[in-house]
Amino acid sequence: MNQCLIKMTGIPNQATVKEPEEVRRAWVGAVMRAEMPAPGVFQVDAVEGIDALAANSFEAARWWRNTHIVERGGVFAFSWLCCEIVDAPKPVMA
Repeated sequence: MNQCLIKMTGIPNQATVKEPEEVRRAWVGAVMRAEMPAPGVFQVDAVEGIDALAANSFEAARWWRNTHIVERGGVFAFSWLCCEIVDAPKPVMA
């Protein structure tokens, strides 16, 4: 899977986790590495995602750390509707 750098440009939808509104809003502006395993979906390592969130809002990141087990190997999935690619891998010319 190709990795890219994404920036959250919108408030992500709630999936199975019911984040408080202020925590969801804190994602906007976060920049993180992501993979695109399926069209329209970005996957972000959970630990890296929370670190990126902490750069925007220490309180929002603390909410995640206090209410969920966040560990490497876990992932967040974000829709392309709330993200933009800010850096993508360059094709390798043979």
